[in-house]
Amino acid sequence: MVIFRRAGQSPSLGLRTDPDSTTDSALFGGFQPRALERVARWGDGFLAAAPPSWAGGLFDSVRTFWKYGRDGEPRMVAQVNVALGPDAVVEDARRSMHAYYEFTGMPDRMTAALLTTPAAVRGRSPPSRTSARTR
Repeated sequence: MVIFRRAGQSPSLGLRTDPDSTTDSALFGGFQPRALERVARWGDGFLAAAPPSWAGGLFDSVRTFWKYGRDGEPRMVAQVNVALGPDAVVEDARRSMHAYYEFTGMPDRMTAALLTTPAAVRGRSPPSRTSARTR
């Protein structure tokens, strides 16, 4: 992380990492407790690439680990997979997503969270406190 932060301060790279910024953050993801602990130790926050039904517990775990040595709160970001369009487009997206998540051993569970209608997209809201960031 020291090297990452130094590179982020390099004008020649056009990068900037600012711990007080909500746009220049080192976000990490993970699913297992040790990975979530590393998020709290080394990152500025957490990127949940999990179905919404899992995300709340992951966010809670990161917040718990964060309390052991970090001030403020982690930045929390959630990813939601969306495929909108004709049935053929949605089914192609579902097949591609299933193939992508095969390595997890749970591709059916991952594709079950795919949002495929405008109403489903509008109905999703982030888990509590996900947009709050204080330092």
